Amino acid sequence: MINPKAPLKILADQIDWGYFEKEFANLYKNGPAQPPKSIRLMIGLLMLQHIAGISDQKVVETWAENPYGQYFCADDHFQWKVPADASSLVRWRQRLGPEGMEKILAVTIQQAINKGVIKKRDWEKVIVDTTGDCRILKNSTQL
Repeated sequence: MINPKAPLKILADQIDWGYFEKEFANLYKNGPAQPPKSIRLMIGLLMLQHIAGISDQKVVETWAENPYGQYFCADDHFQWKVPADASSLVRWRQRLGPEGMEKILAVTIQQAINKGVIKKRDWEKVIVDTTGDCRILKNSTQL
């Protein structure tokens, strides 16, 4: 049971996760190896990582301790073990490439604009580095 007013719960309920499922479905191939992790889990972990400003390893460890992070990534039952190896996030970012990371960032920025957290005119330039570093520039000054 989680607090319905918790920020991650509210944010998770507002994101159009189906958009990501459609956009990135072609990146998944079921084969003879272990089945791939869900798109929602991987996108959710990337978002949680950037929200908290933490490493790949730390985000998967934190996920295992945080029911709100788990809800954000579509788990409805609390889990005690990490959802994926940290190296899975590296491979996922490589599969997404710059275009995929830009799509994720665009959705998160649009969500913030829609909710009035930021104003569209405040954002002049966004730089995405697929190694996991995301820097956003506001009015040509690095934040």
